[in-house]
Amino acid sequence: MCSSLYLIIMEKEDHNKVSRTSKEQIECYLNFVQVHPEIKLHKNDPSRPKRMEELWAELSAQLNALKGPTRNPNKWRENLTHWKNQVRSRARKAKAHKLVTGGGPSSTIELSETEQRALDTLGAVAVDGLTEVPAIGTEE
Repeated sequence: MCSSLYLIIMEKEDHNKVSRTSKEQIECYLNFVQVHPEIKLHKNDPSRPKRMEELWAELSAQLNALKGPTRNPNKWRENLTHWKNQVRSRARKAKAHKLVTGGGPSSTIELSETEQRALDTLGAVAVDGLTEVPAIGTEE
C-alpha cells in the first residue's frame, strides 16, 4: 500500500517538473537568431506580426526536434526570453563585481561560453549600456 502511494506521488512530482532546455536547444536558438536577427525584437515586429509568428513556429519545430523538452511557440518564446534575461542579469552582476574589485577577476560569477555567445548574439546593451549616452551626474 505504501509503496504504490509513493509511486503515485513520485509520478505526479515528475509530471509537474519543468524540463530544462538542453544545451543543444540553446545552441539551436542562438544559431537561429543569427540567421533571423529580426526575432531579437523585444515583442512583436508591429509591422509584420505574421512573420514573427512564422519564425517562432519554425524555431519551435526545430527545438522540439532536438533532445530536451517540447513546447509550443509561445512557451518557447517565454522560456527563451526568461533565459536571455537571466544571462544578462548574470553578466551585469559579473560586471559590477569586477568594478568593485578594481578590474580584478570576478570570483563568484563567470559566464559560460554559451552565455557569452548569447550576449554577443542577442546584444549586451542591457549589460553595458549605450556608450554614446552620457551617464547622469557625470561631467565632461
